[in-house]
Amino acid sequence: MEIKKLGVLGCGQMGSGIVQVFAQAGYEVVAVDTVPAMIEKGLK
Repeated sequence: MEIKKLGVLGCGQMGSGIVQVFAQAGYEVVAVDTVPAMIEKGLK
């Protein structure tokens, strides 16, 4: 079984770093946070 998609809960400093590393490695990444501003910051 191969992992192709990753979910990250929380887009703070650590969560956004995890999202960035896995996205750059070619994984499909879904990030979720309860604070919309954190998600907007991560999209920039």
